[in-house]
Amino acid sequence: MESYYSREEFENIFHEETSFFIKKYFKNIGLTPKMKFTSIIDKFFGKFTKSPRFFEDISRYTRLNTETVELLLKCCEEIAYGLYKKDASFMEKQNSDLQNRLRQALQKNKQLEAELKKKEIELKQKEQIILQNNDKIRKNKIRISDLRHELEKVKNAADLNNNMQIVSKSKHNRQKGTIVEVPINSVQIEDHHVIGNIVTMQYDGIMVNGNYCKDE
Repeated sequence: MESYYSREEFENIFHEETSFFIKKYFKNIGLTPKMKFTSIIDKFFGKFTKSPRFFEDISRYTRLNTETVELLLKCCEEIAYGLYKKDASFMEKQNSDLQNRLRQALQKNKQLEAELKKKEIELKQKEQIILQNNDKIRKNKIRISDLRHELEKVKNAADLNNNMQIVSKSKHNRQKGTIVEVPINSVQIEDHHVIGNIVTMQYDGIMVNGNYCKDE
């Protein structure tokens, strides 16, 4: 965005406004007598106690009368100053807009910084939670491993105890001997007790069928 007129723009605007200004306020002023001419100029632009020296110098150089030079220069001065005020106002407005944009950008930047800081805090909190959870998981894994080891030891002890009971029971049965029941017609029965058609025999002094039987 331009902050001032380019030379071409300034010249075009200056020519248009100067022409309009003179036509509006000083049309046919050259036909008026000198005193009235001066009175009109003084009334519009303000009266000077004496003409500025540069008006007289320009009049002498150009061979134009002082009043004409003063009129043209003062008209040009009025238009140029008006354009300057417009340009200054335009630049002031532009600067104000830029300041507002800068202020908004700074405010937004502060908000973004606050949000970023908040996000960083939240991220650190989440990282801390993750670390704590990882530590809990690690400890739980150790506990589970220890429990499995203990269960394995208990199971092995139980298996060993069962095996020992089986061996002890087998040994006890061998110590008690064996009871054999056979039909009476298939063995010699002399010197043995007979119950029904079954010969009850005892080995190693074991009670059989509720009666103690032994060789006589």
